[in-house]
Amino acid sequence: MAILKRMIVLFLIMVIGFIARKREIIDAHMEKKLASLVIYITSPCMVLAGVLGESELTRAETLRMMGLTWIIFAVIVASSFLVQPILRVSGKPEGQIYQMLYAFPNVGFMGFPVMAAAFGNESLRYGALFILPFNTLIFTFGIYLMRRGQAIRLRQEALAAGREPEIPPKGSLWSQLKRILNIGVVVCIIAELCFFLNLTIPAVVLEACTMVGDMTGPICMIAIGAALSGLDFKKVITDPRMWGVCVLKLLVMPVAGFYLLRLCGVSDPLVLGVCLVVLGMPSGNLCAMLAQEFGGDVKLSSAGVAFTSLLAVATIPAVFRLCGM
Repeated sequence: MAILKRMIVLFLIMVIGFIARKREIIDAHMEKKLASLVIYITSPCMVLAGVLGESELTRAETLRMMGLTWIIFAVIVASSFLVQPILRVSGKPEGQIYQMLYAFPNVGFMGFPVMAAAFGNESLRYGALFILPFNTLIFTFGIYLMRRGQAIRLRQEALAAGREPEIPPKGSLWSQLKRILNIGVVVCIIAELCFFLNLTIPAVVLEACTMVGDMTGPICMIAIGAALSGLDFKKVITDPRMWGVCVLKLLVMPVAGFYLLRLCGVSDPLVLGVCLVVLGMPSGNLCAMLAQEFGGDVKLSSAGVAFTSLLAVATIPAVFRLCGM
């Protein structure tokens, strides 16, 4: 019931963002600024407040959870290779987009507010540990998918025009490292170092981080609602492949993942709840951003992010009910 109430609240805030964008209270420039505000300020503050606040977790529990987060993402990435053949888009540029939409959940942008509402700030210590594998993989494997999709598209265009395909330029190792070491990863590393070294931050700083972090949920839902205003709903809801990836991502993956975790011996209700939130999240906003930067289908990726975010309002409570949480 707590999850359902929280998702209804988030949906209403999303509606506010939708209306604000339609009435041009929020414009395209402000949309980008809202995303930047969450990515660079409010979400890192939420992580700091959650990780460095009072907690009963031991180092051993934290280390076990860190290992579990990497295993979960490894399984998600491995299972993502089934998406293209299931949707019958293997060897097509859009196949890489659907695979990326499936593989990368909206952990920080939407996941943290849901975790905090359902399980309290204690859950954010566990949730923050998902940021490291997420950022590492999306800025490596995710970029690989976008470059592969771009290469397929350029090859098809070149063959159609009767000329040699162009090879997309590859970024340097340093440029890839700079992408991995973004603000989300850096904040998580700092927070975990403070935890393991028993370092404390002043109470007033922690309170400031808590207050700023509390803005993450409302701001991100307003931003998602604003993005939905530009979505061609008719085109999206008549796309069977989009429905296919939504079913796989929002229903099959979280339910199957939850019971697989239980079979593997994970029994802590808090750990299971946090993992279920992550597994049930819609596609991450970075999917659309990477498509924009690396020549992917921006419209398809943006539609996937927006549509999965809209459906998640209904699927997350349903998934929690199916899993008895």
